[in-house]
Amino acid sequence: RDGYSHSDVTKGCFPNLSLRSKHFMETNSGYRLLHMRMGILLLILMSWCSVQAAETYKIQGTILTEKQKPAGGAVVLLMKIVMQGQPTISPLKQGLSDEQGRYEFIIEPAEANSFFRIEAMTEKSTTSSEPFKFKKGQFVKSMRLILPTIKKGATYLDFGRDILVVDAMESALRITEIIRFSNKSNAMVNTDSEPIIKRIPAEAENFQLFKGQNRFNATRESDKILFRLLVPPGDNQLYFSYDLPVNKRSVVFLNHLLPQTGEMEIIAPVNTLDLSFDRPPELAAARIVRQVKRFSNKQYDSQTIFLEEDQREIAVVIKNIPISREQFYYPAIMLAALLFFGLSFFLIKRSQPASENS
Repeated sequence: RDGYSHSDVTKGCFPNLSLRSKHFMETNSGYRLLHMRMGILLLILMSWCSVQAAETYKIQGTILTEKQKPAGGAVVLLMKIVMQGQPTISPLKQGLSDEQGRYEFIIEPAEANSFFRIEAMTEKSTTSSEPFKFKKGQFVKSMRLILPTIKKGATYLDFGRDILVVDAMESALRITEIIRFSNKSNAMVNTDSEPIIKRIPAEAENFQLFKGQNRFNATRESDKILFRLLVPPGDNQLYFSYDLPVNKRSVVFLNHLLPQTGEMEIIAPVNTLDLSFDRPPELAAARIVRQVKRFSNKQYDSQTIFLEEDQREIAVVIKNIPISREQFYYPAIMLAALLFFGLSFFLIKRSQPASENS
């Protein structure tokens, strides 16, 4: 009534009320801000956890016998395939199937873009899957494998294609050979008792077998290689290399073929070696296909001859072999020596006094 407002009266009667109210409001706002921040952090944490859970890649499946029964205790290998440059296959993880034949592998996100293959083996059998990789948005891959029975002997194998890759090295040729064949039976084929024999030059050095299967083994015996294989059903290949010493600009290389080989291909880098088939009369009408192929950003000349009848040997003419340092230096040293001795003889004869009769 005297011109004072309610707020003025309040301030006069309760001088600390305004300050307390202000402090309460500030404190309450602080709590709300803190709760909001904690909520945001919790939401971020939950999102991160869900992303991590979503990016957990899993390969799982079962191993069965040929009679469709669980194969417990089988050794299961997860193989990683690297496709850059020369393809390499290496074991990434290993485990055992349980009593129900089940197995499981957890894959790190960094590995998820790779190609994989599952291999399973027992004391009596082995098998493997085809190469595979995770598709976009796929986090679980299921693979069921069946362990087949075993048959003995190479008669169950069909040798289809022999590929010969020739590269020039210092005073040698690097011969890389790939033999593609298939096991068309529904069983494993074991060649331990009857090894597959592949002949190579006796002077070959540094033989190396690139194992595509764990149970592919090779033994070198002078001019032949003995392959003892445990071959799963389907397509397979033998992949090996060796060095062949050379001291000429051209050679004729005799390639031994396995029984019933249907095709032979010779390959060399473009603008390096000159390769050709030395065809006998019985191969004069054989069809040859020439083309340029690309491997690892390099171009290669390729020639494929198609064989209608069984051929056990085919000769390949290799020309334009680079001269090694020894081959280059030896004539130069001999020429320098001849020049030196010739010049020395000339100087000695010239330094001798002329005879009285002259």
